[in-house]
Formats: sequence, C-alpha cells, structure tokens
Amino acid sequence: MTGQELFDTTSRLIGECLEEGENWDMIGFRCCAVQMINVLISELDWLDCMLKKTDPDSDEHSIPVIEKLSDTIELHDLITASLLPLGLGYMFLSEENPVRAAFFYKKYEQQAADLKKRFVRGKRHPVRDVYR
Repeated sequence: MTGQELFDTTSRLIGECLEEGENWDMIGFRCCAVQMINVLISELDWLDCMLKKTDPDSDEHSIPVIEKLSDTIELHDLITASLLPLGLGYMFLSEENPVRAAFFYKKYEQQAADLKKRFVRGKRHPVRDVYR
C-alpha cells in the first residue's frame, strides 16, 4: 500500500463531512500526512518485526519511512490494511472531533492487541500432576 492509498482509505473511512455543514479540508491533512504516517510506522515497527519474524535489535534493521505519499509503505500487509487507517483516522480527527477520534484510537489499540495475540506463540511447559 502506498501513502496515497492509505490517505484515500482513511479519508473515506472518516468521511469528508463530520457533522452537518462541516466539511473536511483535506488539503491541510495532505500536507502533514507523510509525517503522521511515519509516526505510525515507527510506533508499529515492533509489531511488524513480530509478524515478519525479524529481530528489531539487529544491526541490519532500520525503521522504514516514506518521503512522499507515492512511496510504498514497507510494513506487513495486515498492519497497512487494518491498523494504519485507524491510526491515521485518529490523528486526523483528534482536534476536530475527539469523541470519534477516541473510537478510532480504541479500535486501533484493539486491532494491535488482536494481531499480537494471533501471532505470538507461547512456550509449552509440562504440567506436573499434583494429585497423584
């Protein structure tokens, strides 16, 4: 997914009209979208490493960033499809409509926790039968 595709998806997700008569000025958001996306990428790098089974502490690892909206976001597809639109929606809405922003943030946190649960495997330990 490119930054532009993420921006368009988020714009449709939050809608261009918050309340009757109030329209979004997406030009202002477009100017700071790259920086917002890069903040989300750095925030989700730990989950990306977990999903790709890479070591975030290795010397070869660097957090991928984009420089323009046409750049491809180099994160796992599950993150770009489910988490980034929610996180960007939260950032867009935080000043204009804090209630809707809180909804997007809560969904963002839940989705991140669900992804972590799906892909983190615990270790099996033998259980001693104490009643024998």
